Amino acid sequence: MGEIRKDYFVDRWVIIEPRRAKRPSDFKIVKEEQEEGICYFCPGNEHLTPPSIYSIIYENNMYIKKQDSDEERVKNWTVRVFPNKYPIVSLEPESEHTNYPTESEPAYGHHYIIVPTPTHDDKFINFSKEQWAGLINVLNDMVQYLYGNKVKGVGYVSIFINNGKEAGVSIKHPHVQIVTTQNIPPPISNEISGLERHPTFGRCLHCNIIRSETGGPRNIYSSKHFIAITPWASFNPYEFWIYPIKHETKFSEISADKVDDLAQMLKIMMGALGATVGDIPFNLVFHISPEKRTTKQLHWHIEVYPRLTTYAGLELGSGIYVNPVPPEQACSVLGVAARKEHAKMYGIE
Repeated sequence: MGEIRKDYFVDRWVIIEPRRAKRPSDFKIVKEEQEEGICYFCPGNEHLTPPSIYSIIYENNMYIKKQDSDEERVKNWTVRVFPNKYPIVSLEPESEHTNYPTESEPAYGHHYIIVPTPTHDDKFINFSKEQWAGLINVLNDMVQYLYGNKVKGVGYVSIFINNGKEAGVSIKHPHVQIVTTQNIPPPISNEISGLERHPTFGRCLHCNIIRSETGGPRNIYSSKHFIAITPWASFNPYEFWIYPIKHETKFSEISADKVDDLAQMLKIMMGALGATVGDIPFNLVFHISPEKRTTKQLHWHIEVYPRLTTYAGLELGSGIYVNPVPPEQACSVLGVAARKEHAKMYGIE
């Protein structure tokens, strides 16, 4: 018989159905090949995007930040950051939409693209530790800038990766997106509300999750500063979350040693995901604090949602998800793969 589970503190329900349990090899992902035209994100095509706000190049044995101009684009970059040519939010509302009804408002915000590799066929599951570290440092810079006092109208900074067509990708070249909104989005505000509804005598509920999951059947892998778990009410097969072990609310204040450790964690966990189910569609999202708009702060973390099942009538109609892979089973398989990735990284036979 299936088991219905409720999220740690958000009103989200999942049915874990062991009779539908599948091995990793049972997930047959038929990939639709995306038509390959001109890639806007490849080196040589920088003129097809807006000028970068900064590009990172490796020069004289060091990484240097440079910026595009309207007339000239930086070449030989390793990471490039620029405004999305087709943003889903805008800094200026269109003139015909200036008179908004009371229940709506203009979709005001910033939308940036980060291209963390010049190589078109790179895959996130194969990223090196150095590539992850470079990306984390860029994200840290961007969050500091967007939450800074000089940038107005930023209520929340959303950071996410879409990998694969089924996960929402339109351009195959690996990239990360940052979208800001004036208001705190519902998943984050619901998480904050969930924290407020569950008093823990001054303790962070996320810290309680870490404490209860450490060493348990859903603890995939731990490093010096981070822990990866399959959450109790995972609504995706092989879903996992990555937390700072110690209480941290501001991603923008991540220290250099923790950048290095998080890069290692992402290298190992994304490699483990790839070794388990292949280069499947997934979404990776950051849950970070809305630093400018509230004193209530989240214990920031990363959530990874493999897209191995399709949401249907039950999920869309009731908000109850069905997961055919118990998180304990997913943890066991991912844990073996993570330990192998760790051994590979350190040359351990």
